Amino acid sequence: PDPLVKVSLGDTGEGLRFIPDQINLVQGCYVELALSNPSTLEHNFVAPDFFKSVYTVVVLAGSPPAELKGQTIEVELKPGASLGWFLVPVKAGNFELRCTVAGHTEGGMVGRVNVAPRTV
Repeated sequence: PDPLVKVSLGDTGEGLRFIPDQINLVQGCYVELALSNPSTLEHNFVAPDFFKSVYTVVVLAGSPPAELKGQTIEVELKPGASLGWFLVPVKAGNFELRCTVAGHTEGGMVGRVNVAPRTV
């Protein structure tokens, strides 16, 4: 599996979507989720069941980077912001993803994080 997965929260306009809206990972495989917000709106990345089923190595944001360690509950990105979330999915499953900024879920800013079981 690819160790780098890029996810855009919104687009260069005011589109309410995740790009891609299906994020495919593999259980037990280290990955960087590179999250960016190229839009003019604030967005967040909320997937509570997914967050509970991963081991977060580190979240790096800013320049120089600030580090967040421990359980992640919500990832919020202001317009133009980006971060790298280094993690290992420990549980296979299909997890709901949404942006909980007022009106964004209703506007279609939803997706899924799919974690496939690891095969040897």
